Order: sequence, then structure tokens, then C-alpha cells
Amino acid sequence: MLIRDWQPGDEAAVDALLEPAADPLWAVQSHRLHGERRDGPRRRRTLVAVEGRELVAAATVAANRLHSGRLWGAIEVAVGHRRQGLGRVLLDAIRDLRPAELPIAGKVRPGSPADAFVTAVGGTVFQRCRGVQVDAGDPALRHWCANVEPVDDVTVGPVTGLDTDTLVAAFAEMYRWVHEDWLAVTVPAALADVSADIVAAADRSLTTGAWTNGRLAATSWVTRRPDGTLEIFAETQRRDEPRGTELLAMTVACSLTAAADAGLGVLEFDGHVTDPHLATIVDSSPHIGLNPLLLVEIP
Repeated sequence: MLIRDWQPGDEAAVDALLEPAADPLWAVQSHRLHGERRDGPRRRRTLVAVEGRELVAAATVAANRLHSGRLWGAIEVAVGHRRQGLGRVLLDAIRDLRPAELPIAGKVRPGSPADAFVTAVGGTVFQRCRGVQVDAGDPALRHWCANVEPVDDVTVGPVTGLDTDTLVAAFAEMYRWVHEDWLAVTVPAALADVSADIVAAADRSLTTGAWTNGRLAATSWVTRRPDGTLEIFAETQRRDEPRGTELLAMTVACSLTAAADAGLGVLEFDGHVTDPHLATIVDSSPHIGLNPLLLVEIP
């Protein structure tokens, strides 16, 4: 077994490591980490394992462009070569490639082989996402939306009247405080870029806000993932927003009602169990399933 750096021409063999039934989240956010050597703010190192003439595994450690307190990692081993210790060997190898002794983080589904691997090598969970799924066409959900209590002197509606710069700043404001206690943003310029990507992907007719005294106080962002599923990012604009849960519930109900009117189906909340307002709201809503996710780190 030879472990070497990524080389030009490895692309097809590394792509073949991705199983056809792989989780779309793994495909987009972890498998895509592998690639040629990079330096600078987007530093990346990928190693591959070759047996004979067959590439049988790949492992990558990369800088996180938003959160410099952790690195991001991915290890993939071909089906016929799993449970033989190769994943551990590759983990030790990419640890040696870190620019500093930072934890290597990733996202795994609870109960998956990746979850078992992280546990076996001493990894821990630092955040949990329930992945609450709702059906916009469910009469029970529409009833729930219609019965969300309005708040006096608050205006709720789509964000179609706001310009792009205002929307980018609003998403960044929300994202920053939601993550500050467990995955703090350390690169403001990168947050601006990520926020611009979210705004570009958002359906502004479904994305809604709540305004109090003319100030945007809560937002629900509806976007479409690469696999076509719809997701909602939602929270207040400030952690200590007065009547925050009530304001956010109004925006969530407005977005879900608009989705139902548009004939849309399943939407998934992209939220965390620590979100102080959203977690309460989604727990009270009629939902059809969960798609839980763990954010993990290996020291």
C-alpha cells in the first residue's frame, strides 16, 4: 500500500470512491474537498492510498474559509478496503499535514459508518442539527401557520423590496451570532462571500422578514440545495431580539404559507439545537420527518 500526495489525473479514481447512494450532503461538502494542493487562506492537502495500480482511498485536510479555529476533513475508503485500519492510517497522515494543531471537523449522520469511525478515533460532537422536515401541502401545517399569533406593530412579508446588499448584510448579521459560541466566524470577508451566495440562491418570493419600527428583526431564508430539496435558514437578526420567538414564528409561517400557495412540497430546516428561537418553533410545528446531522471534531 502506497500513500502519496494527490497527482493530476487522480480525479476520476477519487470520484469513483463516492458511492452512488452516498448522502448528498457528503457528496457536496466532504467528497468535494479532495483535490490538488492549495496554499493560502484556502489551504488544502489531499493524500491518496494506492494498492498495486488501484487507488483505494483518499483523505483531505483543508482550511475552513469562515472558521479558522477548526480545519475541515474528509476520508473516503473504497468499499472492499474498509475496516482494515486504512482510515486510521490516513487520519494520522493528514494530521501531520496540518499547519497547526487544530481539530479536524466534519459532518456525519448519526449511526452512519462515518459516525462510528469518528467515535472510534476519539472524536466528539460539538453541534447537533435535527433536520426537521415539513410538507408545505400538509393541511395541519397550514393550520399551524394560520394560528401563529401576530405581534402588534410588526410587519411581515417577502423581502422582494430589499436590495441585494441589504439582504447580504442581513444574512451575515444572523449567521454571525448564531455561530459565535461554537463555530465563531473569524474571516468577515469570507462571511460576506458566503452570504452573497445564499442571497443569490434564495427564492425572494418565499424568503420573508419581520420588521419592527422599520427595522428588520427576523428572517426566514428559503433556498434550493444542489439535489433540488428546499431548505430554510431562519433566526432573529440579533440574539437578544425582544419577542424574538414570536417574530421569527411569523416569518416562518409566512414562508411556509407562500411555499404551500406555490404548490411546493417538502422543506427542511437548516438549524441547530442551540438556536434559541428557531428550535422552539420547529418543535411545535407539524412535521413529517427528521434528517439529523452531527457536527464532529477529531482532536
